Formats: sequence, structure tokens, C-alpha cells
Amino acid sequence: MSLAAAVVIFLFPREIGGLFAQNGAADQVTVTALKLFSFTYLTRWFSFATQSYMLAIAKPFQASLISVCTALVFPVLLIGLLWPLGLTGLWLNFAGTSLLAALLSVGVMAHFIKTRKIEFRCRSGR
Repeated sequence: MSLAAAVVIFLFPREIGGLFAQNGAADQVTVTALKLFSFTYLTRWFSFATQSYMLAIAKPFQASLISVCTALVFPVLLIGLLWPLGLTGLWLNFAGTSLLAALLSVGVMAHFIKTRKIEFRCRSGR
């Protein structure tokens, strides 16, 4: 579904923007913003899923780490880094935050899997 949403937003930004414009025609800024924002849908789902999974298995630290980084740390960091790009940098912030959150989630899951294997070996006596 994320891939479908990204494709639709990327291919039809003028039509989507036109739904919210008073005269029905989206300007170029809206089209550019939607195209840049569409990339967010490719990776954002992974951090949501990982955060929910960590909460479900009673790992609140890992879930909170993903949440705080996604809501505060990554956006603030990227605002500073993308500042020279102006408005384009602002729209890239969403995609960048989404990508960094996905990478953090991969790291959290990899650590969890590695730790879980160690615990399993200890319990089985190997």
C-alpha cells in the first residue's frame, strides 16, 4: 500500500494539489512538494511497524527510541543540514526523517534478533 501511495502521489501531484486549491489548479510549489513528500511513503511504514512490535513485546525503550528520534531528533538534525536548500529542504526533511527512522528500526530489529538468539542459546545449554 505504501508503494501504491508513493506512486500515486508522485505521478499525480497536480491533481491531488488541485483538490485543495481554491481555483482547482495546483501551483508548481505544490507539485514539487508532493513529489518530494511521496518518497516518505516508501520507508515510513517500517518504523511504525517496528515501534508497534517493540511495544507489543514489552520493549518500551526501543519503541520510545524510535518514537523520539522520528518526532524530534531526526527532523531537527535534518532542518539544520537541509537549511541551505530552503523550501525544498523542508520537504526533503520528511523523506529524510522517514529514511533515518527506517534505518534506526532496522538496527533495533537486528539487535533484538541477535540478542534473542543469545538468550535462546543460554536457555538451551549450548
